[in-house]
Amino acid sequence: MNDIIELIQAGRLVEARTALEAGLDASNDPEFRRMLGRLVLHQGDAALAAAHFGQVAGNWPDLPDVWFELGIARLGCGLLEEAAAAFDQELKRRPDHAGAAFNLAWTLRRLGRDEAAAARFRALLAHRPDHGAAWFNLGNILAGRGELEKAAEAFTAALPCFDDQGGLLINLGDVRQRQGRLADARECYERAVRLPGGGSAAANNLGNLLTSMGLAEEAVAAFEEALRLDGDDPKTACNLALALNVLRRREQAETLLRRAVALAPDNAWAWNCLGVVGIARNHLDEAEAALRRAIDLDPSLAQAHSNLGAVHGDRCRNAEALACLRRAHDLAPEDPAIHSNLLFLLRHSDGLDPRSLFEEHRRYGEIQERLAAPLPPAALDRRHDRLRIGYVSPDFREHAVSLFFEPILERHDTGRFEIYCYHTDNVVDEVTERLKAKAAHWRNIAGVSADVAAAQVRADEIDILIDLAGHSARNGLPVFVRKPAPVQVTWLGYPDTTGLTRIDYRITDLGSDPPGRNDEFYTETLLRLPAQSSFRPPVDCPGLRSPPSLGSHRIRFGSFNKPAKLNDQVITTWGAVLRAVPDSTLLMVVPGGDRPAIRDDIRSLFRDAGIDPGRIEVTGQRPLRAFLDLVSSVDIALDSFPYSGGTTTTFTLWMGVPVICMEGDGAASGSSRGLLDSVGGSGWVARSASDYVSIARKLAGDPDELARLRPRLRRRMEDLTRHAMGGMMAGLERALTDIWLHYSQGVPLIRMPSDRPRNGGEILARHDARMAVSVFRDGRAIIMMVDGAGMRPVGSAFGGDQITPRFSPDRRRLAFAEHDGAAFQIVIADLGSGRLTVLSEGRLHNAMPAWDGAGTRLVWHAAEALDIDHGDTSEIYVWEGTGAPRRLTRNSRMDCYPAFLPDGDGVVFESGRHDEAFGLFKVDWQGVETPIHYDTSRWASGIPDLAADGEIVFETADVADLSAYSVAALREGGTPRLLSPWSVAANPTPRLSPDGLRVAAHGPGATPGTLLIHVGRRDAWGEGAVFGHEGDCLQNPRWSASGRLIAAEDRIRGVMVVVDLESGLVSELAGCDRIRAQQFLEIWNFDIA
Repeated sequence: MNDIIELIQAGRLVEARTALEAGLDASNDPEFRRMLGRLVLHQGDAALAAAHFGQVAGNWPDLPDVWFELGIARLGCGLLEEAAAAFDQELKRRPDHAGAAFNLAWTLRRLGRDEAAAARFRALLAHRPDHGAAWFNLGNILAGRGELEKAAEAFTAALPCFDDQGGLLINLGDVRQRQGRLADARECYERAVRLPGGGSAAANNLGNLLTSMGLAEEAVAAFEEALRLDGDDPKTACNLALALNVLRRREQAETLLRRAVALAPDNAWAWNCLGVVGIARNHLDEAEAALRRAIDLDPSLAQAHSNLGAVHGDRCRNAEALACLRRAHDLAPEDPAIHSNLLFLLRHSDGLDPRSLFEEHRRYGEIQERLAAPLPPAALDRRHDRLRIGYVSPDFREHAVSLFFEPILERHDTGRFEIYCYHTDNVVDEVTERLKAKAAHWRNIAGVSADVAAAQVRADEIDILIDLAGHSARNGLPVFVRKPAPVQVTWLGYPDTTGLTRIDYRITDLGSDPPGRNDEFYTETLLRLPAQSSFRPPVDCPGLRSPPSLGSHRIRFGSFNKPAKLNDQVITTWGAVLRAVPDSTLLMVVPGGDRPAIRDDIRSLFRDAGIDPGRIEVTGQRPLRAFLDLVSSVDIALDSFPYSGGTTTTFTLWMGVPVICMEGDGAASGSSRGLLDSVGGSGWVARSASDYVSIARKLAGDPDELARLRPRLRRRMEDLTRHAMGGMMAGLERALTDIWLHYSQGVPLIRMPSDRPRNGGEILARHDARMAVSVFRDGRAIIMMVDGAGMRPVGSAFGGDQITPRFSPDRRRLAFAEHDGAAFQIVIADLGSGRLTVLSEGRLHNAMPAWDGAGTRLVWHAAEALDIDHGDTSEIYVWEGTGAPRRLTRNSRMDCYPAFLPDGDGVVFESGRHDEAFGLFKVDWQGVETPIHYDTSRWASGIPDLAADGEIVFETADVADLSAYSVAALREGGTPRLLSPWSVAANPTPRLSPDGLRVAAHGPGATPGTLLIHVGRRDAWGEGAVFGHEGDCLQNPRWSASGRLIAAEDRIRGVMVVVDLESGLVSELAGCDRIRAQQFLEIWNFDIA
């Protein structure tokens, strides 16, 4: 035997094996067979070794180590069950056999029996606490089971047992990263880089961690170190390139990836990364080629299919994009990011009806909520006094969402709300740092799992968690799936449902989601605010420019929407617009539009629609300021449908450019419509494709008006951003408080009524009343008479838009404004004979007529600007029953809303400059003007009405808070007295009853966004009476001649209502459901007599 051992030690294995085999024949000594088994195992013949060890174990079962050696041989044969049985036999004979104990545990893990394996490792460590391999493997089991802290303890215990600690530290770092302990993970990786077993793998992990933490510069250094340690590793090259992409060093990233695919042409992931960088560079043709190569190499690579879908979307190939994203989803049905990408595209397309689109979203919720259980309900014994609000978004950076979110962050009442921000993206820029400084608490959760992020939210004791992204890229919806906060909300970044039943509410507005229209297509309960305007223009916003058509005499249309929104219906309609406006051109701003292949893609769409490609200008995307300059370079913007613009429309209107949009259902279609309503552009909202073309033709036909629109739209947008913010914040914070009280104390939420009676005509007939309403019919606003006999047009002098009707005191005549093709003129209709009398002429826009008590005089205001309510200047005109009208006021202010003095000696009106607060003036018949209530440093007052005793009722607000208007009364020379016990952000437009004793105005309800009709006594309002339902939005009341009815408009739903003061019932006026289509004046496009 000693001679054989010497042969083995000398490396003369063949001779040793021959000697051992000969010894077997000459001796029955089991040691010869065991040694032969060891030798053949060493030579790689595990099966023969197992046979030898098995024979020894069968004949001499109690020999030390024989079962252990048999187990090792069986492992070499892949016989895991048999190996485990052998190790178990060894342990039955020698319970302290560390090798058998370790290998049994290791084998059980290979068999998928982690629980049994962990128990065996623990049993081994109980008497061998220095067994580093046991600690290491136990740590891996615990990490796989999600017992992260126990796993970290195991890896930490293993460290002193090894000299080459690099691999251990990598595993420990991975666990710390999964726990969200990013600083600890970073320390582990940094240590591992310098130790054996760490090296390039540790540097790679470090780089990935730093990228996720938003530390891309440091990540680049880590990846470069990994490449130094491991040459041209494609995986490291890809990681480095993606970090460079975050830093916008995209040319360098592309160079690196092209070298990687040259060295490893069959690496699908490297080709995919090359495609990602190509998308970021807007080199869409090159990105497409790279992604197709990735898919050829690995057809199961879901990310490549998803990225290729993004390329197709940016190239206006929606059908191809949808096919790619569906394939990606089929390959990775549980991947939330890919599923969100699919939903985002479906939301842009025109191929699904609302119910089918809802079902697609709900399927996302079903899948994700099946994969992750919600956290246990949070305890109500809160340790904080203020309501904790958490905002979750990938867009806390230079992004459109931040332009809307930053003003909200600044204006939150920090005495009542404690704000946490959770950033889900790894991009950090100046905007990120600015937002971080304004938030009470900041959490970067881009580098952690949804489980860890949810645990962080729960540890922060967030009361209401608000998603700001929906299904936008890099969203945080997987965190919401875990339900870490008692109340969860979605808002702002996505105009549709999330599909998650664990998100309780969706914040919207009454314009985007009218009550009862689409509520069934949301998994969330809708919270409707009166408005959602919180836009803040960029600091370096360029000034206004004249429309290009003034110089070129050619209309230049523009499209600034995402290409994925441009479906076949949009292209067909825009083609019809170009045919309707000869010599016009269309500028399209699209990703990669500076590259010939992309330009050809876009032009080919219009060539197929019969449009000369030379009329289509295509350019690429630009930085924000340069983009706004492009917006200024068009005359008229064309909006997409059914997914309209949001931020794009906001920017376009800010630059003074009118936008034509298509009416549709839901928030995705309502964004542009709501903005246009807010700036007096409701007439640019089309009902059909032909209507869309008609609006474009009409706007294009008046280049001078397009020039006048620029400053007026800018001012209206300034007004909107300045004045609407206070009301929006009040509504938001009230809504947040209400939903918390509903959760914590069971206080009921008052919901918007889904319907109301539509018998307003019957109410009019019962009271012998009639109404005149300007409604939208056949592409124009026309005035309809409504009474017990039904509806009929009042007649037309010019065939143009008709607005602001006013009954004479005897109800026999109707004064209104009608557009004659150049401007609005005052027309009087004799309601008996139908005879029409035109009072005004010329290019002044005339509107808002008012009769005197005898019906012999008529006053109105007129201006050169189309938007006569918010233009440069406007003046008061009077017609005295015969002859031509004459101008009463002559000043540089805006004079509007005239009302006769009761003694007939003149007119009271609202007046002021655009950059100042408005006040009340009077003018006599000689044109002498006198201020009545005009203090621009203190009050903003307007819309007067006069009682027979000379007292003026009007609306007023402190200039320090224009979101709080009240109703007041004033006698000339006296001091104003407040009438209403409430204030409201929306101008209350008070009107006196025919007897002058009561005042009607719209005011607040108990819930955010509600506007109701309030009626109080002029001498002592008291509690007054309130008409309507919580959730209504009733505005601009007018009294019937009897004083028994009030007409008002629900401008959000776009319907007229009649309030019966005796019964308190509010009824809709059937057929008058297009009232918000007027683009010229915001209020009183109706009257009641």
